[in-house]
Amino acid sequence: MGIVVSSLLVGKSLQTSGDLAGAKKYYEDALEVLRRLVQTNPDNDQWQSLLLKNVNEVSEFLKAEGDVAGVKKHYAEALDILRQQAQKERTVVF
Repeated sequence: MGIVVSSLLVGKSLQTSGDLAGAKKYYEDALEVLRRLVQTNPDNDQWQSLLLKNVNEVSEFLKAEGDVAGVKKHYAEALDILRQQAQKERTVVF
């Protein structure tokens, strides 16, 4: 999990310094690690929640950058995660 945190921190630092392309790379790297963790253990709610949180944060970054296609892709991923969680819990998520 340390690599995820480190990637997110480097991404945030690059974003703050104005290197948006560099920040985007580190954010996407962190998401890819989280996606692999969730794939290896889809029943781990903590990893799914962390992935969901970070997918939404990257969506906000992409929105500020004007990347509409990227925002749509990430919001769709977030919605899929919520649907999977709702199906596991057998409750409706609003």
